Amino acid sequence: MRNYRQAQAKLIHAIEKEEVVPCQELPDVFFPEDWPDAQMRRRATQVAKNLCDSCPIKFQCLQAALENQEGYGIWGGLTPKERGNVGR
Repeated sequence: MRNYRQAQAKLIHAIEKEEVVPCQELPDVFFPEDWPDAQMRRRATQVAKNLCDSCPIKFQCLQAALENQEGYGIWGGLTPKERGNVGR
């Protein structure tokens, strides 16, 4: 639980420092699992990844997702499956 809180606090601090990050503007595309249509899921995933590429806190976001073992959503430009392969 402590690591989760630390990771979340670091991510929140990074977001506050930047003031605006892409996921705040279009949050739905960062959770493509919620889209009912497969084609829309693929499109949402690509849009989210493209937005992550230009995000100033991409690496902090990915680190938080890895530490928290996030099972859903695009975090730091990676899908849950891709995050599962990090460090292997």
